Amino acid sequence: MNNINNNVLIIYGTRPEAIKLYPLYLSLLKSDDLKPVLCCTGQHHELLDGIKELFGVKDDICLKALVSGQSIDSLTSRLINELEKVVNETNPRFIVVQGDTTSAMVGAMIGFYHRKIVVHVEAGLRSGDKYQPFPEEINRSLISQMADIHFTPTEMATENLINSGINKNVFCVGNTIVDALLFLKPELLNVDLLSIDSRIDLQKKIILVTTHRRENIGQGLENICNSIILLKEKYPEIQFVLPVHYNPEVRAKIIEKLGKVNNVLLIEPLPYNKLLMLMANCYFILSDSGGIQEEAPSFKKPVLVLREKTERSEGITAGVAKLVGTNTELIVNESQKLITDKEYYCSMVKEGNPYGDGYACEKIKQIMTRYEG
Repeated sequence: MNNINNNVLIIYGTRPEAIKLYPLYLSLLKSDDLKPVLCCTGQHHELLDGIKELFGVKDDICLKALVSGQSIDSLTSRLINELEKVVNETNPRFIVVQGDTTSAMVGAMIGFYHRKIVVHVEAGLRSGDKYQPFPEEINRSLISQMADIHFTPTEMATENLINSGINKNVFCVGNTIVDALLFLKPELLNVDLLSIDSRIDLQKKIILVTTHRRENIGQGLENICNSIILLKEKYPEIQFVLPVHYNPEVRAKIIEKLGKVNNVLLIEPLPYNKLLMLMANCYFILSDSGGIQEEAPSFKKPVLVLREKTERSEGITAGVAKLVGTNTELIVNESQKLITDKEYYCSMVKEGNPYGDGYACEKIKQIMTRYEG
């Protein structure tokens, strides 16, 4: 590879992308053949505070794609214009995108337009419903059509690609989230729960709640909040801790419904290490987050997934997560079983993580180094 351009443009814009791509960036920095260039689109810049410091990285290029009240349409248009300039300036051989965000989809599109080698990390996830999650399900399907190298996190994701007719340069390497957790593990030992929020009651079991998905805004979020109210009345020995997402619609509804409810602690979004520490010390988790579905098994915490469908069905199959959607009765019933039935709780606590072994980044680096396409 010494006689050809070997720049690797890594494009990301959200906190989940950062967490999953920073370990890969650090791994590529150690390569004698590949030269990574880190580009942040700023899609979720307010959620990236502190993540760079945790991993000890610094962006080479930082765009400011996020504008208050911006639609997906205008974000996409803005990213197309900005990323075209970046690709022209850096002239990479590879363009790496992760997952299914708008930043990833546009990054892959620009890479395709410029005939670059598009690398898709965490490829092959599918829910089978183009509106759940929205717009992520279509984003990742489009990326698969444009990508040249597909790094899947699990065999199930690999099968999804093969079943859709994509069977060239597909490599099952595991999920880089496990690499990130191993990298940050020493950091978790330095976090005190009361440093997260002094109102956390160490005498009570904690149920961690996170909700932010676009498809849950409206009645779904209303149902989730009602479920928490019902549960807190029945189980005063439990404290619900809910980091409130910055999305103004999500934020307004949660504060309206739960802002003055006893045993429900609303806090600001947490730095990643503190979120992991809270995850490690909670009893179980209610969440519509994709990342938490992948992270929780490493801490042996059951997850009740607040979504009707999930593209991360490996956790469901392994028994460490269960779909409850936004049905109030189902959320309450399944939560009660975890609270009161020790045998049922233990059945959702398993050894190992179904999403990876912590060596995904090294495998990706080796395959990219050898790639001659």
